[in-house]
Formats: sequence, C-alpha cells, structure tokens
Amino acid sequence: MEIGANLTLYDLLVLGLLLLLVARGLWLGFLRQIIGLVALYFGYIVASQYHDRLFPFLRDLSGNPKVVFFAAYALLFAATYIVAVLAGKGLNYVIKVSMAGWFDRLLGGVLGLAKGILLVVLMHMVLGTVLAPENQLLRNCETCDELNAATGLALELIRNEEARKALMQQVPAISVDTVKDYIAPGAKVPPPTYPPPEGARPAPVPPPPSPPASSSTGAESRGSSFWDEPPADKAAVAPSAPSRPTAPPPQP
Repeated sequence: MEIGANLTLYDLLVLGLLLLLVARGLWLGFLRQIIGLVALYFGYIVASQYHDRLFPFLRDLSGNPKVVFFAAYALLFAATYIVAVLAGKGLNYVIKVSMAGWFDRLLGGVLGLAKGILLVVLMHMVLGTVLAPENQLLRNCETCDELNAATGLALELIRNEEARKALMQQVPAISVDTVKDYIAPGAKVPPPTYPPPEGARPAPVPPPPSPPASSSTGAESRGSSFWDEPPADKAAVAPSAPSRPTAPPPQP
C-alpha cells in the first residue's frame, strides 16, 4: 500500500486507531489482549452465520437488517468476552511463568494490530451504509482500496442475503466526476446509459426509406429521336391515297 502526502482526515483516523491499538497491545501484553480479540472475531463469525437463528426475537424489535445484525453481534461479543475472561483466569499464572515479559508484550502488540484491523473494517462497513452515496469521504482516501477489499471479505462471511446487501456500501447512480465533466465548458461527456428494464420490448426499427419515384419515362430521359416509335396510346394516322394523273387534252 503506497501512502503519499495527500492523506485525508479519514486516513489519519484509520492509521491513528491502528497505532493506538498496537501501542495498547504492547503495554497490556498477550493474555489481556487475547480475550478481547477472541471475543471480537468469534462474535463476528457466529453473528454472520447464525444471528437469525440464535436471536429470532430481534426481528420483532426492528425490521432493519443492519440493526438486527449489529444487535446480535453485540450480544455475542458480550457473551464471548465473559467466557474468555473466565477461561483466561486459569491460564494467567501459567503464561506468566512460562513466557518472558518482552515476548508477552510483543505478542500483545501483534494481537493489538489484529484487533485494530477488525475495528477499522467494522467502522468502514458502518460508515458505508450510513453516509450518503455522494459523500467522497470513503472514496478519495489513500487507504480506501484496502479497506474496501477487507470489507468485501468480511461481508462474504454473512450468510443472510438480506443482511449482506443491507451492509454493502452505497454507490451513487451517477458519479460526481461525470456530472462535473458534463457541465464543464468544452467537450461534453454524454451521461451514462443504462440497460432497458427486464421484460421491456425493444423499440421498433423504422423501415428503410424508399427511393424517389422518377417523373420521367425512359424515352424522355434519353431524349427524343426521329426514329422513335410513336406512343402506343395515340391512334395511328392512315396514309392518304395517291392522286391519279389527269389525261392530256386531245389535240385538234
């Protein structure tokens, strides 16, 4: 991931949250980090697969699939965290005896990074469903490509199709850049075209235009001639009979 100098406020928030959780993991150590990490990941996986079966009563509280999913996730996180705390109390003494202090803190930093990645992905997922599609906060940041890819992987774990579609990032119908290019002076960019709706009849294709009718006949187009035959619709003129020669007068 190449991060340049044009970091946005959202980039600084993401990087700051990751650094904060890594530093917290280095300070607390492995054992105190593993409990929260297991609760986060295990709660998300179980909520993704079985939230509609484990907590069907949540559908009566809200018809929004996003609210139902995150409510089930919160309940599973709390239950997993309590179980992990009870199980971790017995391992606390064993880990402290068998593991060096610096190694415990190093593993705590690694677990803090893993926890930070999951929290950042969840934050990116929630903001993608809450913010307006035209908002550029989640589109112009340097870390958005990696966060979008990680969010897509997290959404694939959700079995419920309705909840998965509700948690997808909203996409504007027409991008802001296309509108700016269209209204800018100079070359105009045509607006995007969309396929016709399913089941719509295609527009009828007009027939090709017929060639113009000729107003002149073939004889007129090539010019009249002396040898041209007379038209058929005119009556033939009968030739006149030859005149008889007159006899000369008798001589005396």
